[in-house]
Amino acid sequence: MERVERTKIILDKQYFIYSTGILSIGAHSTVTHNLQISADADFDVYEIKSNLAILNAVGNIVNITFNIVNLGTGKSFFNEHVPVQSIASTGNNQRRLKKPIEIQANSTLQFLIKNNTVNIVSLDITLEGAKVYRAIPIKR
Repeated sequence: MERVERTKIILDKQYFIYSTGILSIGAHSTVTHNLQISADADFDVYEIKSNLAILNAVGNIVNITFNIVNLGTGKSFFNEHVPVQSIASTGNNQRRLKKPIEIQANSTLQFLIKNNTVNIVSLDITLEGAKVYRAIPIKR
């Protein structure tokens, strides 16, 4: 029997933001943080934003890198760790993605963050986008 794949139709989109919350990262250390995408809808990421605070800044303060991995698919957002400042929007520095990153409902995203400085930092990474409510049409 041949399998027929049916295309999901979009029922609704709702603006939404997922956030890691504020993560405290020690000097020269790595933090792993899991973020659960809700089961009620897929999520399209349009922009990645960051809010970075540095305690008693000394030396190079911009050497904080990260990657995001979808644990369900095993796919990384980037081919390697990238500097937070080079990819994430900060303040007036807007960096919208050219094409949204589509994440299925009920996925777990793992944030891998490396602080390569001598400073203790606080970092919040947010994914700005839309919850996408989809349905599979039923053939009668």
